[in-house]
Amino acid sequence: MPKKHRLLKRGNTFYYHRRVPPHLVDALGKKVVKVSLGTGNLSKATQLRSIKDVEWDATFRSAEMQAADAKTMPLMTEALAVSLVRAFVEERDAEWAKRLANDPPASEDERHEMLKEAFEESGFLSEADDPEGHRAIWHAHQKITDGSAYQFNNQTFSNSEFAELIRRALLELSRREVARLKHDFSKSSFDVLFASQSALSAKTSKSSTKTFGELCGLYFDQYKKDAEYKNVAEKRIDKIKASLELMKEIIGEDALVSEINLERCMAFRDTLSQVPTNVHKHYPNLSIAMAIERALADGRTRLSHTTQSLHLGTLTSVLRLGHKLGLLPMVPSEDLKPWATKTHDADKRRPFTSEELRTIFTAPIYTGCRDDGHGFSRPGPNVIRRARFWVPLICLFSGMRANEVCQLDVADVKTTAKGCRYFDVNDSGEKKLKTPTSKRGVPIHPELVRVGFLNYVEQLEKIKNVKLFPELKAGKYGYMSQPLADWFTASFLPSIIEKDGKIGLHSFRHNFRDALRLIEAPDWVLQKLGGWSLSKGVSDNYGSGYTPDQLQPYVESIIYPGLDLSHLHVDVVPSATAKATLLIV
Repeated sequence: MPKKHRLLKRGNTFYYHRRVPPHLVDALGKKVVKVSLGTGNLSKATQLRSIKDVEWDATFRSAEMQAADAKTMPLMTEALAVSLVRAFVEERDAEWAKRLANDPPASEDERHEMLKEAFEESGFLSEADDPEGHRAIWHAHQKITDGSAYQFNNQTFSNSEFAELIRRALLELSRREVARLKHDFSKSSFDVLFASQSALSAKTSKSSTKTFGELCGLYFDQYKKDAEYKNVAEKRIDKIKASLELMKEIIGEDALVSEINLERCMAFRDTLSQVPTNVHKHYPNLSIAMAIERALADGRTRLSHTTQSLHLGTLTSVLRLGHKLGLLPMVPSEDLKPWATKTHDADKRRPFTSEELRTIFTAPIYTGCRDDGHGFSRPGPNVIRRARFWVPLICLFSGMRANEVCQLDVADVKTTAKGCRYFDVNDSGEKKLKTPTSKRGVPIHPELVRVGFLNYVEQLEKIKNVKLFPELKAGKYGYMSQPLADWFTASFLPSIIEKDGKIGLHSFRHNFRDALRLIEAPDWVLQKLGGWSLSKGVSDNYGSGYTPDQLQPYVESIIYPGLDLSHLHVDVVPSATAKATLLIV
């Protein structure tokens, strides 16, 4: 058999790829089986392929048996599955206890060897992609079902959920084996699913009154402690808090944790798929059900795939805590996916079109407005060259992130020994960078010089200003760009362009990336100018990297066809109706 038989590699991941027999296509609802093996290693992929071959051979045999037999196969429900795995554990555990009593280890060395084997078994059962773990689960599956075929309704209880119960059963047996070999009889079970009825009753009597709201509170308290230790951003903490509030509103703050099952979790997912974006902002006084109904009539956009994934992931994390506390026998929301179309990264944001760029840079704030505050969109005599004027231009001609631009100090505009003027992107003081590769030197494009940027810097140096844009204040989460980005997206763009939800201040970075492609800039130029992590070579971690002098020719080559900014050049005499003010502080 060829080494890559039934293996298909996409990117860095191997997939199990196998055609379904033609006579089973209708029964299985697919022509081809395509399953990610979660590895890019060919040796490991071939091992996993063997396991998938066994699994799908059994699936095909089961489908053929069902087609040949007029009688319907029995349905595997969650209750039946739990009953079967519990019986399996008790039977195997009793066998092991009897065998150990009749034939104990002959020496301490033999006992240690048996312990080593038990620990190894726990190890491969704990690894999701371990072939030995898959094989053990498959054999246990055959024993538990006595080789009989069962139907699975994936909406209520799936084959993968059954496999997870079997994995837990095998781990329980392994842990009991270790305990006995260590002469530790302090616990009759380790997983609440396999606790004796008396122990379960005692635990349930204490926990059956725990509400979902209380569990969410416990989870958030722990999350905040972990977040402080891991230095998680406040913005992320607020997102989790908002997610918990939405969950409590949909599921019910007073709902008993013990009553939350797969059906309740699926109902949560169903409701979540209908919730509009910014629900409490648009419908602050309405219940979720009423808000969904009103939003449908108003034609509002629903939560994205990403946001729904966040809420479902948070729910699973909360219920995992409930499981660890012994409040739930399993995590019913595990593996639930959003009912929303996933948006590819390339479709979330787009660059501005040539026409949109022309419209932006001929708006009143660039050709003459009343002021750069509330009067930015009203024609007037002033071209006020402060942050709202400069930041979009710098983003377009440098590719820098908006916050990298907005937090610049005057001292960050530097000159190399060879005379190249550049932006020094750094994280000194209170500045924030997205990634370590964000530190870099970006040459200043000649068009920014023609528009008068260096004149602007010189004026700030004369009055000893520290910040390049002193009027900017940090937003709620400490980012200097947040207020300006909000203004640009929510106020400036709607005043001149019909928005489609895919453009904002970050779009200039997409324009810059396209401009680099247009001049066929090599990967190292893309990496250094944009602060992207493209190269994986070990040698890239050595030396001081590429200098602004080396990058300057590429920056100077960047053009935007159809965009004429000559009306902004400092050597152009302002018209009688428009006065160019270089600096207003």
